[in-house]
Amino acid sequence: MAMNMFNTDPKNFVNKALELFRKKPEMINFLDVQNQLMDIKDIEDLIPPEVTGAETFSVECQTLDHPIPTNLIPNYKWNIWDLRREALLLANLSHCTTSSTQTEECAGLCPAKTQTYNLKEQGVQTKRDNGTNIPKPLQYLFGLRGRNDDKQMQLDLTETLEYNN
Repeated sequence: MAMNMFNTDPKNFVNKALELFRKKPEMINFLDVQNQLMDIKDIEDLIPPEVTGAETFSVECQTLDHPIPTNLIPNYKWNIWDLRREALLLANLSHCTTSSTQTEECAGLCPAKTQTYNLKEQGVQTKRDNGTNIPKPLQYLFGLRGRNDDKQMQLDLTETLEYNN
């Protein structure tokens, strides 16, 4: 069978062998083909490249953007060291203090945000105060200096508030 293939195109098979010798020069001395290669050293292409037309066809396929909803949690951490690092960062952050960097000049440029209410249409307003006033405790200590004994006196000066109901 191999002999029949060689008989169909012997020149092609010889050229393929010589092309193989060009690619693998260690086989030249092994097979003793120096003389044959000297005859063909100037020929660029011993085997003409086979020209085959590329077969092309167009196929279209359309899929949904996201056919399966993703259930990824962006803040999920599986590594215990990541969790520990984040806990230390938050613990350190709770002890940090902040300081204001606004100066009086630039603070005055910001518009003051106030909330106003429209006037009520009721004609009667009472002047009754619904808040509670707690008396401020005030004490006076005397007898701390100039006495021979160790008796001090304490005087309560807290004012009592009267409630009018």
